[in-house]
Amino acid sequence: MNNTVWIGLVGFEPVKKNTIIGQSKGAYTIILAFASSRRNYEEKVSEFLIQNSLKLIEIEDLEPFEERIAKYVVEQYLIDLAKIVSECGEIRYGTLHIF
Repeated sequence: MNNTVWIGLVGFEPVKKNTIIGQSKGAYTIILAFASSRRNYEEKVSEFLIQNSLKLIEIEDLEPFEERIAKYVVEQYLIDLAKIVSECGEIRYGTLHIF
């Protein structure tokens, strides 16, 4: 399968103090990644989180971005992030919901 932009709602918690959520107990956010499959997305997101001293809790509503926009109205900032991800191949994330 060719690489495409995937989108999912990702929950995570800190392994130690970090620059993304500091000392918060955890957070959820939408993460977009350029991946070849569901498993490849999970691997890339997990690695991104590990590099930022975070641990994956769960991934929900995971699907290719093209499928998401075919089914739902998607906010413009997510469309913009998806374009960036498709051009540079790097992970991008949306608004953090910290708990």
